[in-house]
Amino acid sequence: MKEITLLLFFSLVSLIVFSQEKKDDEFKTIFGDNRIKVSGEMAFNMAFSSFDGDYAVQTGGSMGILLNRQLIIGGYLQGGSIDREYLQYDIGGNGFVEDFNDVGISHGGIWLGYILFPSKAIHPAISVQAGWGRAKLESNYNIYSDNIFAVNPILEVELNITRFFKIGIGGHYSFVSGINTFDGLSNEEFGGPGGTFSFRFGWF
Repeated sequence: MKEITLLLFFSLVSLIVFSQEKKDDEFKTIFGDNRIKVSGEMAFNMAFSSFDGDYAVQTGGSMGILLNRQLIIGGYLQGGSIDREYLQYDIGGNGFVEDFNDVGISHGGIWLGYILFPSKAIHPAISVQAGWGRAKLESNYNIYSDNIFAVNPILEVELNITRFFKIGIGGHYSFVSGINTFDGLSNEEFGGPGGTFSFRFGWF
């Protein structure tokens, strides 16, 4: 009986030592053992602002990679127009005032963002969109356009509806550059503050 007890004891000690050695031999790096969780999201976005005193809406979409449920790296596209009669501008500065019935802007590019406390049902998120596009004025006879560059910082509150669906509500400020052709209009008319609303789908 004593021999059996000693055999069991040494077997247990050997198993513990072997397990500890196996654990110590696990590969480690200077960055730690945390794995990066990779998922993705896509969204339908609406941006609300104004142009020359009129209410304006831009719509579009975005898609990105989501790292550790917080860092977003992706791209976006958005655009919109105002259908209003008798927008009168002197294009070219030659004294000829033309009536325009459509003003539009569209752009797309890089989308970067960071989500704070993503496990909370309601949490903040910050992001920025930066891209190239076009602004246009259209009349019954002519279409004038300028190439633009837009930067759009966004601050939002996200609501977790389900594990794969969120709603975002917030505000933004658009910085637009490149408006040169439209005399009487400047970059400020195509930029400025506004609101945002989005439906987001992915694995959060």
